[in-house]
Amino acid sequence: MKHARLICLMLLLPIIFIGVGRSHDWGDDFAQYLLQAKNIVERTPQTNNGLVFPATELPYAISAYPMGFPLLIAPIYYFAQLSISPYIYLNGIVLVLLACLSFDYSKRYFDSRKSLLIALLIGYNLLSLTLKQEILSEFAFAATLLAIILMLRKSDRRTVLLAGLLAGILVSFRIVGLLILPAFWLMLVFSKTQNRQEKHFLGLLFFTSCFAIALLLNVILFDIKLSHFFRFYELQLAASTGHSIGNVILIIENLPIIFLPFLKNRVISYFILILVTNGFISRIKNAETPEWFFLLYVILLCIFPYHATITRFLFPVAPLLIIYFFIGAEKIFSSFLSIDRSFEFLSVITALSIIYSFYFLSKQSIPDGPYSTDANAAFSFIKNNTAENDIVLFSRARALHLYTGRRSTFLTQLKSPEENLLLLRSINCKYILAADERSGAYNESLAVFLMAEKNQFDTTFIDGRFRLLKLKEPLN
Repeated sequence: MKHARLICLMLLLPIIFIGVGRSHDWGDDFAQYLLQAKNIVERTPQTNNGLVFPATELPYAISAYPMGFPLLIAPIYYFAQLSISPYIYLNGIVLVLLACLSFDYSKRYFDSRKSLLIALLIGYNLLSLTLKQEILSEFAFAATLLAIILMLRKSDRRTVLLAGLLAGILVSFRIVGLLILPAFWLMLVFSKTQNRQEKHFLGLLFFTSCFAIALLLNVILFDIKLSHFFRFYELQLAASTGHSIGNVILIIENLPIIFLPFLKNRVISYFILILVTNGFISRIKNAETPEWFFLLYVILLCIFPYHATITRFLFPVAPLLIIYFFIGAEKIFSSFLSIDRSFEFLSVITALSIIYSFYFLSKQSIPDGPYSTDANAAFSFIKNNTAENDIVLFSRARALHLYTGRRSTFLTQLKSPEENLLLLRSINCKYILAADERSGAYNESLAVFLMAEKNQFDTTFIDGRFRLLKLKEPLN
């Protein structure tokens, strides 16, 4: 197919303009990224996220994420501050780049027609278009990962050096990018194309350049306490044992969201799993970096402590998932049919996935979040009627700090109402912003706490779904 890459780009460009709105949902990660971008612009420490925790309790959030994504969005924050649309346009641009890189990588296994299908499925599947409406680092991470994979098709020293530098940026987008190091090492171990001395040199070159960039961005230029970062996840993993089986089931059940989201059932899930597994097995025999990364990443997902968000974290390996699915489909058709009809089959899958994705998005309402009228009113009241050093408890604590400038805290989990009340008093938290069950910011644990301790608070503000409560002074 002549001019296939240009055709691919032209078909993908509309992604940039799809789903661009002026509001954001309640997901709290976006607030952390914007806070860090703000800190870059204002030249303040990256740990200034406004969160306060009792000294005796574990932190419920990381003080600062790696610097890759905050650095990427800092220029947008400089010009647009908290206007959401420019960040969503950036998501679209990076998603188009990711799909184009997927097209180039797919050409290694398929002709231009199937590679184009893969690029379109990556760009227009439901998961991609849904995540595109949020400020998150998944797109930048996935695009950087695929760029590294493309570069590592060559094993000369210059290419490995550049790939290692890019790996340092990958780690700076998400710390899970460190998996690229053992993936590359395993590729070298099983590779038969270089002698041992050259393997050692390439491994050292890749590891050194990766760590150099990661340390430069996160430790030297910006004082990120990586030890705190690793300690946080160590504690979260220790507190979340027993999730592995549930995570595996959840991963399998959510595979259709990329391919056939309107047929989300066990039969379709296991059908997709069979094709993906078949394709992966045929590739792992070559023991290359992407297959090792995919395997390590899936293993990590299985023990991941955040059960509810595991679908989102499938996205970084979605291009590889799709490629394995296509390889598996090809193998099935070549094994059982005399005529290969895999292109027709995959074309139907891609078309149905895209059509349903657009249909689903057309039915979506404006995201409920900090830009809703009543949430904005509550934030404005807090900003104008509380002292600068006041602490406000809210289920989306980082968002509250971002939009009000007030310090904030979370309700401590696995504590009785009486214990939580004492903890709030210990940090001098005077206010609680509570959302009712109609809001995405609703927190059931907080509702239970307030029901038990309702006599300890006075209502100072009510608007729509939100009410601001002030803690009474303790009786002497």
